Amino acid sequence: MRFSLVSQLIFKFWIARYSEDANNTLDCQEKIAQNIVDGIQECLIDGDMVTIWRNHRTPLQVWDLYQSGRRLEAKHTKAGHSRARKLYENALAIDPNFVPAKIVSTFIKVGELRLGWAPNFEEYLSQVVTEYEQLRDEHPSELYVHILGSYVDCLSGHHELARDRLSEVLRYVPDSPELKSYHALVYEANDRVEEAIKLYEDALELTPYPPNWIRTNLALAHLVGETERTEE
Repeated sequence: MRFSLVSQLIFKFWIARYSEDANNTLDCQEKIAQNIVDGIQECLIDGDMVTIWRNHRTPLQVWDLYQSGRRLEAKHTKAGHSRARKLYENALAIDPNFVPAKIVSTFIKVGELRLGWAPNFEEYLSQVVTEYEQLRDEHPSELYVHILGSYVDCLSGHHELARDRLSEVLRYVPDSPELKSYHALVYEANDRVEEAIKLYEDALELTPYPPNWIRTNLALAHLVGETERTEE
């Protein structure tokens, strides 16, 4: 049986066609639902970042847990991180091979290190490095692993290496507001605030509904830049 679906957003035309056995109707419905949400996320929120999880199919329940965790994590609150971590754990309990959930389970620890929530920075960083190296060995071609690696480099004090690694990833996903903002953070770590500001502004141009942390970081970068200009 052939299923045809056309979905149109205000400023993007998205279309997908499916050919499925009549006995797999439910599976086809899940694929359609995931692809529609992927299309909306790509247009309105995440841009090219959607490509990171689009090619990794998993049961709808796992995919929903993963996406819900991402939204909670993006709030950058301790409570949000705690709930997101639990959702990622639940996702991996159902599908331990869902690569994006494996990666983001380590990425959330990077955020906790960055935000000063880790109980012991050096021990926590060592744990993150170990998990990253395992992911790198298991999934060497995954862009999200390379993004994680750039943050590990940055936290380890290798700021230029982190910047160069993210620049390479951006060649493949140039229109991701989240990734451009990650890149901006690395530029800030290199004391290149004006370039970071430009990247944040570019990121905000890519989506009408950016995560709040991007606007917050842009405002803070402007304050840092203003302070530096005053001191000069």
